[in-house]
Amino acid sequence: MKGRKEVFFKKEKGKILSVFFVAGVPDLKRAGEFLLKLSSLGCDIIEVGVPYSDPLADGPTIRCAYERALKKGTTPDRIIHMIEKMRKKVDSKIVLMIYFNLINKMGQEKFLKRIKKAGVDGVIVPDLVYPYWIDFAKKCHKKHIAFIPLVSPLTPLQRIKEISQHGSGFLYYVNVEGTTGEREKLPQDTSKKLLNIRKVSKLPVLSGFGISSPQIAKSIKKYCDGVVVGSAVQRRINSGKSFDKFVKSLRKAV
Repeated sequence: MKGRKEVFFKKEKGKILSVFFVAGVPDLKRAGEFLLKLSSLGCDIIEVGVPYSDPLADGPTIRCAYERALKKGTTPDRIIHMIEKMRKKVDSKIVLMIYFNLINKMGQEKFLKRIKKAGVDGVIVPDLVYPYWIDFAKKCHKKHIAFIPLVSPLTPLQRIKEISQHGSGFLYYVNVEGTTGEREKLPQDTSKKLLNIRKVSKLPVLSGFGISSPQIAKSIKKYCDGVVVGSAVQRRINSGKSFDKFVKSLRKAV
């Protein structure tokens, strides 16, 4: 399936800002408030992290948040219910970041039916590797839910081209090898890699992992269609601080 920008993104001009946070820290009521707040601050996409006990793709900040949320009894079903309650008040696209074991535990068809009813626009499944996610991606497409693929600096360009043809929504480029987390700077070849990926991708390309400041976001925005920021926002949530000023500065930077 060839990706088309107009299917997922509302706006055609400017760069996309996507912000990630973990649902359940400090609780699900606040998670609903975060959805509203991030939408009002101009986030085009809000990625909601579903807590998991063994999040292999995530660094210490998000792992800590997952542990806290699980101790609070946060479950995928409760998160989906929270999104369903808030959906009409949130203008941004809502994407679930969820590990595949949680999807299978609920049942793939039941999961997709539930998130479609709740108004979820897309899913990111970090522990599914191409081409093993193709069948699930097809199920997502049938429900008009974007299956957003991830690629890394080590993914060959020809493979990225193939991946983008089977995914939808956008292509998530992971800037650094390893887990999520804030970095002082990105690898020197990030801009070159993003330019090459955009040439072959059938989907818009968003750059994530390691973007810890408006300055970093600004430095790479011209090489991609948008940026994803997660740990830098989650760190503020974990410590009970406001993320408003920081997200406003990100919105201005991109």
